[in-house]
Amino acid sequence: MQSMSSLSKLMRYSRWACDRLYGAVLQGPKPTHAASGGGAHEKILDALGHIFIVDQIWKSHLIGVAHEFSKRRFEQTPDGTQLKIDQSAVNDWFVDYVDGLADDRCNDPIEFKFVSGTVGNMTRSDMLFHVINHRTYHWGSVTEMMRQAGYQRPSLDLCVYLTESLSGATP
Repeated sequence: MQSMSSLSKLMRYSRWACDRLYGAVLQGPKPTHAASGGGAHEKILDALGHIFIVDQIWKSHLIGVAHEFSKRRFEQTPDGTQLKIDQSAVNDWFVDYVDGLADDRCNDPIEFKFVSGTVGNMTRSDMLFHVINHRTYHWGSVTEMMRQAGYQRPSLDLCVYLTESLSGATP
């Protein structure tokens, strides 16, 4: 099924881009900008923490268990190194989940509750596409914060991933 193939490719791209982004964030700003960050590093980690929490929420919806989150942000700025480890684990989970998802289950509707308590209903594949879309939306904000604070920004473009994956340069 083409949509599953596309979904698998996009989920792998998302994992690749996330790894690149965290690598650049944890490297920090260029030395000439380090003192003028103005709390940018904390704001970047806050945005990445938000992505992680939302990923965990959608993972819970997909497997049919309640999640523990009442907010979509951490109370305090998360530690970047630990967040990278945790995000990498959830990225791997999503790739494995998509790879193991039978075609006939993609369009299963799943009822869930948003953090606000509002009831929603989406198919499994729509939830997974949302996870990818949500990440890329926030990565745009993160890379702009990185630019302003003097970080070296990685290319997160899908075309770069596809080119590298065709050449065997990506996992």
